[in-house]
Amino acid sequence: MKRAALTLVLVALSGCASWEAIGPDNASLEEKGYRITLPTGWVRVMYETKEVILTRDGVMLEQIALSSVPHAKAFPRLKKPAGDKLLPSELAELQIAETKRGSQVESNLEVIENGPAQLGGKTGFRVRLRFVTPKGIPFEQLLYGVCDEKNYYLLGLQAAGFYYFDANREDFDRMVATFRFAPA
Repeated sequence: MKRAALTLVLVALSGCASWEAIGPDNASLEEKGYRITLPTGWVRVMYETKEVILTRDGVMLEQIALSSVPHAKAFPRLKKPAGDKLLPSELAELQIAETKRGSQVESNLEVIENGPAQLGGKTGFRVRLRFVTPKGIPFEQLLYGVCDEKNYYLLGLQAAGFYYFDANREDFDRMVATFRFAPA
């Protein structure tokens, strides 16, 4: 009960966003180009972006993000496109550079893991990052990325490293395993 109340307060403080609790009846999500099963017990925070944002205890503590963008818009800070002809390692390096470019913590962003991964039956990448915020809070990120013929898909878990990353990792891993490309 306390967790639900805290989530509602944090969501209310997050600005102009609506939210929807994820339960068995609305866990399946089908967007343009993909299908996925969202973790129940989480909250979908709907901002004015096309990105899917989920949280359990508040977006400042942990969040799962899922996005699908055309190749040309994949890395806006770098002004570089993605593409299905790129190797997974090239796509991963672009994502790491994009993350560094948009971060206040680029000087201490540490790559813990960088390798290939299967996502929806296609080979993409899996990158695990660690950083410390200016206020001294350790965070971890786990990112999966892959391209199809038209879009770049990015799934990520970002959470405070002292508890929330490990506590939410299993839900994220289960969600990633359900990712499928939708038939054209």
